Amino acid sequence: MINYQKYLFHSSFLSLCVGSILLSSSASAESFRDALSNALQYHPSVEAAQSSQQNIKDQKLEQWSANFPEVNLNATAGRVYGDNATSRGLSVTRGSGYSYLWEGSAGITQKIFDGFETGERIEAAEDRYRSAKLSIIDVRENLALQTAQAYFDVMRTKEVLGIVKDHNAQIEDYKNRISLMVNEGVADQGELALAEDITILLDNIMVDYNAQHYAAAIAYEQLTGAAPSGDMSMPSWDRTLLPDEQNMALEQLAAHPSIQAADYLVSASMHDVDAEKATFYPDVNGELSYFKKEVDDVIGGEVDDARAVVKMSWNFSTGGAQYARIRQRQATKFETEAEKRQLERELTQSLGQAWVEYTSAAKILSNMQRRREINSDLFNTNNVQFEGGQIRLLQLMQSENQYFQTQIDYINAIYRQKLSELSVLASLGMLQQAFEIQVPENAAFAGD
Repeated sequence: MINYQKYLFHSSFLSLCVGSILLSSSASAESFRDALSNALQYHPSVEAAQSSQQNIKDQKLEQWSANFPEVNLNATAGRVYGDNATSRGLSVTRGSGYSYLWEGSAGITQKIFDGFETGERIEAAEDRYRSAKLSIIDVRENLALQTAQAYFDVMRTKEVLGIVKDHNAQIEDYKNRISLMVNEGVADQGELALAEDITILLDNIMVDYNAQHYAAAIAYEQLTGAAPSGDMSMPSWDRTLLPDEQNMALEQLAAHPSIQAADYLVSASMHDVDAEKATFYPDVNGELSYFKKEVDDVIGGEVDDARAVVKMSWNFSTGGAQYARIRQRQATKFETEAEKRQLERELTQSLGQAWVEYTSAAKILSNMQRRREINSDLFNTNNVQFEGGQIRLLQLMQSENQYFQTQIDYINAIYRQKLSELSVLASLGMLQQAFEIQVPENAAFAGD
């Protein structure tokens, strides 16, 4: 008996400590939409995706700038020494001379034709930018599902802990009454042992759900950046987005942000191949330039040079480097296409698993509801029988404990069924749409 009391004391103390930590957060209500918005705006994975998008956006701007002229300005000032044909002709004493030097040049170069290489590289950068924007949506979809699971877990475990606390008080009363009956000789030690066994199991349930609640709160804080608030409620969402059949869900999978992002990456790799093929064509540039140089006549005198010309350059690698670069880009394109097919298989598998869970959870919830009703009726019947002296107190205690177990199973089944719906929506990339979450762009990376 002493060991059992120590065990019960340690377990209850652990439950009290964990519960105090978790319930010490702000008592202000926090809606599910607020939790989603916090996670989708400020989570590090979203910030990393936004930084990647900004990087690709600047790459697109870098490629686009090739359509505009380049301006070159140079200036030189100093002192020079010269010994050349001019100095030897003008300096009869030593054939050389010194002079201050002032030199400057300005030029504008405009690309006229490069085999459409610039256009292909711009298109590739544009496709990668579109892919990056869709990737952010996919990152947020995954975060939304994780946040929903953490939010539901916090609610579920808190609700169960409240029921366990009330039930434990009732079971403790049963046990005390049985103990009194043993002392009075109207019950035996076996009934008391069974009653104590039930209290130990209930204490384990309390400790287990406290641990689950603590883990859910940690996950919630990691996702949203803040501990869960005191008041949380089950959200509502647009259930018309849920397909009626799995085949319909598979048809909708083509609109998933990840697949669309993969399509853009495939398109970008095709433009990369065409850009490398464009290097076989000559480059034609227009150039305006002006050059002015001032030195003493003994060195060379003044020079003015103004030009308006068209230049053509054509470089061809005799060692096959251009063909090798084309093959590299083609290999990258094949790899991107294969990654897209792999992604489609993974998303199809994920959707299939989510759909099985969705249909199973609905059936399990229906069964748990029926079990709860049956055990409720059974407990009420046993209560009447106990009042009539037909069953013993231990049997009533066991009946109420069985009803309590079905209550917990029913609560878990409710949250499981709700989360299964969100899992299907997330598998289709429609979870944010279901809650009409409009997340503003990060100020550091806003705009297109």
